[in-house]
Amino acid sequence: MKNSALLLLSLFLNPPPHAQEVSYSTCQNFQQNQNESPLDGPNLTQVDLSETNLFAANLGGSNLEGTQLSFAQMQGANLKRTNLSNAKLNQANLEGAHLYGAILINADLTQTNLKNTCLEGADLRSAHLQRADLTHADLLHANLGGADLTETNLNGAKLTEVQCTRRTRWPHGYKHPPCEW
Repeated sequence: MKNSALLLLSLFLNPPPHAQEVSYSTCQNFQQNQNESPLDGPNLTQVDLSETNLFAANLGGSNLEGTQLSFAQMQGANLKRTNLSNAKLNQANLEGAHLYGAILINADLTQTNLKNTCLEGADLRSAHLQRADLTHADLLHANLGGADLTETNLNGAKLTEVQCTRRTRWPHGYKHPPCEW
């Protein structure tokens, strides 16, 4: 199953010619185009892509629900509007990835590198972000309701207008934004 999934996935991998020069800027150029429909990419639900090199992959709009992506190398990947609900992304490297409007409900992002990622408008309800690195990540308008950010590095992270609840767990001593109760 893994080989056939990788073959299907290779059809959608479209790294730019300058892939070695991936920009680690946040969300400026990745806002949602109003003409794009959600989930118009490949359906790779419940596939094992752990330890796969997906550097600068274009998976925007894909359905990766329940997919195993532990230890995957996804730096600079386009995951805009991708469904990653219940996906296992623990210890993956998503530095500089674009997850604008992505659905990450109950995703396992434990110890994941999310430095300089665009998570604007992402749905991270009940996500497991323990010990993740969100240094300089952009979480503008993200939903963190019930997410666990215990021991997460939030240095320089943009948390403007995030949604959170009393069940959202923040790093010890972190002065978090006001949450809905």
